[in-house]
Amino acid sequence: MLIRWHKCPANPVIPVPEPGEPGHSKYVVHDPCAWPEGEAYYALVGNTVPGFSGDGTSLFTSPDLVNWEYLNSFYQSQRRWTEADEDCAVPDFFPLGDKHMLLFCSHLRGSQYYLGQYEKNRFYPEVHGRMNWPGGQKGGDRTLLDDQRRRLFFDWIRELRGERERVSGWSGVMTVPQVLSLGKDGSLRIKPVDELQLLRLNHRQRSDIRLTSGSELILDEM
Repeated sequence: MLIRWHKCPANPVIPVPEPGEPGHSKYVVHDPCAWPEGEAYYALVGNTVPGFSGDGTSLFTSPDLVNWEYLNSFYQSQRRWTEADEDCAVPDFFPLGDKHMLLFCSHLRGSQYYLGQYEKNRFYPEVHGRMNWPGGQKGGDRTLLDDQRRRLFFDWIRELRGERERVSGWSGVMTVPQVLSLGKDGSLRIKPVDELQLLRLNHRQRSDIRLTSGSELILDEM
């Protein structure tokens, strides 16, 4: 699945409107996220919404994944959560518990999310959170549903080597897969997948150890 691709000859299916064309200055096109809903498909594109301050993304709809129509700005960014010069890159939108979650990356501040309500083709954020500690470098968030209906989260941990990373031929690392869910209080819960326990071998344990000041204990068996 998703190994062999055949490019659609109609690409780009959502071109950036030129001056004088419908949609010009209303939206930009980057990093799409699409999903089926009823008899149609929907997609979020763009990092900002022209005419609005802060992060944003535009909603499109299509009957066939080829012919797309612009609907509206998907949500209203608010300055109590994000800065005016942040953006909404690589959006990933999905239901989570009784809420919907919009996961995205700001080029300035890294991976973050909104939790809220999705009604009539618009998203109404109620909670905002960041997936990075201050100074963190998460910047390529993505999720998927597995065969157990778990929402699995991955992210790209970027690095700051600049041009040297291109010379080396690699850049950053991926996080371990983590499960996203909602707690009883409606807040986001994140935990590594249980399958990671398979990587733990040759368990060793020492307990009830007492050390006096200035002493040392060599744990050879560790």
